[in-house]
Amino acid sequence: MTSRRQTVRRRLGALAIAVAIGALAVAPLGCDRGGTAGGAKRSANTSTFVYARGADAVTLDPQKMDDGESVLVAANIFEGLVRYAAHGTEIEPALATSWEVSEDGLRWTFTLRKGVRFHDGSPCDAEAVVFTFSRIIDPKHPAHDAEILNTALYQDIERVQALDARHVRFTLRRALAPRLFLGNLTVYTAFIVPPGKLASREARDAFARQPIGTGPFVFERWETGQRIVLRRNEHYWGPKPAIERVVLLSIADNGARRRLLEAGEVHAIDGVNPIDVERLAKTPGVRVIEQPGMSVGYLAFNCRNRPLDDPRVRRAISLAIDREALVRLNFHGHAQPAVQICPPTVLAPPEGAHAPGRDLERARALLAEAGLEPGHEFTLWAMPIPRPYMPEPKKIAQLIKSQLAEIGLRCTIVTYPWDIYLHKTRQGEHDMCLLGWTADVADPDNFLFVFFHSANLGGTNFSFFSDPGIDTALLEAQTLRDPARRIRLYRRLERELAERAPLVPLVHPAQLAAVREQVRGFVLHPTGRKLFAGVRLTGRSPE
Repeated sequence: MTSRRQTVRRRLGALAIAVAIGALAVAPLGCDRGGTAGGAKRSANTSTFVYARGADAVTLDPQKMDDGESVLVAANIFEGLVRYAAHGTEIEPALATSWEVSEDGLRWTFTLRKGVRFHDGSPCDAEAVVFTFSRIIDPKHPAHDAEILNTALYQDIERVQALDARHVRFTLRRALAPRLFLGNLTVYTAFIVPPGKLASREARDAFARQPIGTGPFVFERWETGQRIVLRRNEHYWGPKPAIERVVLLSIADNGARRRLLEAGEVHAIDGVNPIDVERLAKTPGVRVIEQPGMSVGYLAFNCRNRPLDDPRVRRAISLAIDREALVRLNFHGHAQPAVQICPPTVLAPPEGAHAPGRDLERARALLAEAGLEPGHEFTLWAMPIPRPYMPEPKKIAQLIKSQLAEIGLRCTIVTYPWDIYLHKTRQGEHDMCLLGWTADVADPDNFLFVFFHSANLGGTNFSFFSDPGIDTALLEAQTLRDPARRIRLYRRLERELAERAPLVPLVHPAQLAAVREQVRGFVLHPTGRKLFAGVRLTGRSPE
């Protein structure tokens, strides 16, 4: 007898597959006419790559996006002056072929790639670069809107000048570490846009739905909530993509995406739940891809609230948390217990360093030193939605609650819808809250400054931690041009922050995706971006 739950699951699966097949009408994976559903042998289609993800884009204007699904699309349509290498975090040329920096570090001059054009045929020249950055940094620029985000990354740019059609000069207010300045130029906010397409508010709204870039793929169409279709840029300045089209399906249910992949209806899925990895790895015709990322899942303390204003209490809670159990039970082994705040892909920990071990005796002693009696109750806030760094937030909160009970502390778990959760935690209504971060820039600044500088109180500083000495050191680190000195300073900051414990870094999760066996060249980049220009499909069919 079929249970109601089984019926619902089957309907969900059928609906998801129907959505996918509708998308594949563009260029179907194909099914032999004599075949049967489910176990059918499918004909090869090496021209269209079908990718299922968890949500739709919000906007395709790169200067107005801050969500991963929008960035996924934009990174295949647009380009910046520089980019990270395909398999790592070394910075390499993109729309700029070279750059020079003045001796004082205040002037950066970029030489642009010759002959590059936007998808509409207009030139990508120095004027376009000046327009893009002026739009970001100048509130009075005609194309600047209140919705433009991440302007803080570029607040040290005083002006941008076109020296001629192929040379652009950036003048900075203060010299920045080269890796930091160039890293900020890799961010999607710095993707170059065509000046002629954003003259009016109406034009900018249209651009956000029908973007024009210089990248390897051209926007074709967007069916809101269902799919976005890209086609190959036949005039791309770099190596031409092997695939003709990319179909990006929006399917929120993790199980539905997994079933589509297992059935051979899509080529790849992201947002793989760690609990599904073993099953997918055993599925014929499916390959799981796992790579280190640039994320951290953490527990933030509200350092303004008593008794959490006492670092002894914060350290005691940190010592009571079993990170190994967290990785085993909630990430099913697909994460690393956090040794420090910055992931190893961003800042290598000192040789021999390891994640803090659990020490209940020391934790109880610290609470006694702080004068905190057993039975004290805290609020523990759990995110309402899963993220790679927090796949099952409520279960993680329950685990932490049970572990803190062993040192005599009680917790009430609190949650709200995501927008309200963020608003209330930014207002400091929590005692402790679960959150995480995936870096935009492969630099320690994108973690430590973001989390702990006083300028970010009420923003990304959810610990409400403020210290003039830490602030000064974070600003100094931004300007150090000697990489070795910079690393030493960041390691010193990591040690000091571990001692003061404004937050507990819990895990550095792996990036997870799954693809059909005929997919080649699909790479999980440390930044989390999915770039499709190198993807190709072999002639083998899914099983």
